Amino acid sequence: DPQLSRFPVLYMAGHRDPALTADEKARLKDYLDRGGFLFAEACCGMEGFDKGFRALMAELYPASPLEKIAADSPLLNGQAGYRIDRVRLSGNAPGTTSPAVEPRLEGVKIGDRWAVIYSPLAIGPGLDGIATFHSRGYAPEDAMRLAMNIMLYALKF
Repeated sequence: DPQLSRFPVLYMAGHRDPALTADEKARLKDYLDRGGFLFAEACCGMEGFDKGFRALMAELYPASPLEKIAADSPLLNGQAGYRIDRVRLSGNAPGTTSPAVEPRLEGVKIGDRWAVIYSPLAIGPGLDGIATFHSRGYAPEDAMRLAMNIMLYALKF
C-alpha cells in the first residue's frame, strides 16, 4: 500500500513464501526504518512461509538478522502485558497440548526497538479458537497472551 505509514502495526501471515515484489520490499523496509512495526507468523507453522519470511528479513536487514527474543525482553518479562516464561503448544490432534516450553519468538531490531516480531509457530488459530489437525502453533490461552504482549509492545515501545 502506498500509504503504509498510516498504519502503526502491520500483520503478515501465510502458508507460502510472501514473495514480495522489489517495490513492496523497498516500501516495507522504509516503513520499518521510519518506526513502523511488523508482526508476522507462519500460519499453521508452515515451512514455506518460514523459509520465505526468513529470506525476506535477511535481504532487508543483512546486518541484523532475525534473532531469538530473550526472556528478559519487555515483550516477555511483563513490561508489555503478561510475564511469559513458558507456553504450551497445540498438539497434532485438536484439543491436545504439549508440556510447557519456552516461547519461540524472533525479531529484527532497529536501534533499541524490535521493529519485527516473528513467530515460526502459529498464533492465529489459537486466537480463533480453531483446533486444526495440521497446525503447529500455540495453545489458545498462550496464543492470546503472546498476541496481546506483541500488540502492547508495538504500541508502547
